[in-house]
Amino acid sequence: MEICKKTNEARPFSHFLASPIRKPITINIQSPYIRMLSTDFAPNENRQSAFAALHILFAPWQYHRGKHLTRLRTRMKKYLPKSDFYFFISGRVALYKALEVLELQKNDEVIVTAFTCEAVVIPAQAHGLKLRFADIDPYTYTMSPETIEPLINKRTKVLVLQHTYGICPARTQIIALCRKHNITVIEDLAHGWQIKELQRSSYRTIKMFSFGRSKALSSIYGGALAVTGPTLGEKLKRCEKTMRMPSAFFIMRALLYVPLATLSKHLYGVGIGRITLGKLIHRLIKLTRLIPNELSAKEKQLKWDMQGNLGYPNALAHLLLKALPIFDRNRAKRLSACAIYDHKSLPDRPYKAALSRYPIRVRNPDKVASSLAKKNIYVGRWYRRIQGSRHKDTPVAAQTSSQIINLPTLVTKSQAKEILRQIDQICQKE
Repeated sequence: MEICKKTNEARPFSHFLASPIRKPITINIQSPYIRMLSTDFAPNENRQSAFAALHILFAPWQYHRGKHLTRLRTRMKKYLPKSDFYFFISGRVALYKALEVLELQKNDEVIVTAFTCEAVVIPAQAHGLKLRFADIDPYTYTMSPETIEPLINKRTKVLVLQHTYGICPARTQIIALCRKHNITVIEDLAHGWQIKELQRSSYRTIKMFSFGRSKALSSIYGGALAVTGPTLGEKLKRCEKTMRMPSAFFIMRALLYVPLATLSKHLYGVGIGRITLGKLIHRLIKLTRLIPNELSAKEKQLKWDMQGNLGYPNALAHLLLKALPIFDRNRAKRLSACAIYDHKSLPDRPYKAALSRYPIRVRNPDKVASSLAKKNIYVGRWYRRIQGSRHKDTPVAAQTSSQIINLPTLVTKSQAKEILRQIDQICQKE
């Protein structure tokens, strides 16, 4: 451990984090046994979801149509009673459809955060809309009224309000600003949401959800729009009815992924040396391309891929229905882990929430991520590359992307402490 010359004391964990950081702390944690912990590889999957997937895997007649999608609409409406839900194969398809039914003109402007991924940019570009990129607050990683207002002009029609990692403390103020300028707000809730805050809102927004495999609520693939009022609802209903469904083979692969990923995580530490059963299964999933990359080759070039423009099948609705009852339990677990991360890294941050992944800044994120992977801890890098070509216009987002790592939050308290202990050891060697 590196020693400070004047005090002869060990440097605290916060010393090794990249700024911003506020209060120094020290860590003294006993190391429990760690299996595989990951932000990206099936973080939500467990035995219940594995059995649910196997149950419908052998009922191919229920893959495309059935009662599960109808039941899912009713279930989701309990979260937002004033809204109606419409489902698609992904969050980006849902965003594409939201922009479509708004019937915007070419070159109308859409404000998005620069600290985001291609999936938010592609749908707007596909409609010929002009994107304006807002910078972020350094402590909340989200847009603020101060970063948005300079971008507003007479052609600004839509703002995509991303709840980054499930964080959006300035939501009320941002929505009020958009209301003043008659701008439609599409809330990007792909990372997670605070349901009580959404229910209290008096201003109508279009709410976009994603149920991808690394999101807070997962059915491996999926997305949805929640809208209030018949005008947009009727248009989206027509969109849903005309959408082409994914193939039976596509659905079968998605269903098979759930039990295999669950098995891989549980067996990740079972084996001899570095060769374990879990790692072999994980490798098999990758080699066979059981699940395609979240972005196609075309989408990585910021082009809309019509092959992914699909409806939401009944089989995946079944998975989401099984995930919903444990969603609140998972939220409590995430909140507990985040509280530990809060205490050790940023005790006085301005929000307290059950984040889908916990962001911290480190000086060498690639090194930290690589070193943690050797301990079977796989952290995320949302977002290691920001959107927009003029990084000087979004300096906070640009700096953040070069320092950020995301910690898994669906973990036990002891696992959360162990993750911090491992980061502490890695950073002390710098």
